[in-house]
Amino acid sequence: DPHNESLTMEPGDLLVLCTDGTVELKSDAGEIYGRKRLEQLIRENVDAPVLQLAKVIEDAVNAFHPHELPPDDCTVMLLARTAD
Repeated sequence: DPHNESLTMEPGDLLVLCTDGTVELKSDAGEIYGRKRLEQLIRENVDAPVLQLAKVIEDAVNAFHPHELPPDDCTVMLLARTAD
């Protein structure tokens, strides 16, 4: 049952949304990328401009799964609130 929620973002806040295909992506060795790995990558780069952070995430996911196409969708959306 879908529902509506609201979120107030303050200047400097960052919201990261991703599909399950991103965190469930498997390496050739069968290791799952995982939410914790994604969270750590974001923490390490949280001060980077949002477009640079998007590229860091894209590069990390592509390095983890170096094949042309992942088996499931891999979508990450970054929303950053800039200063007023």
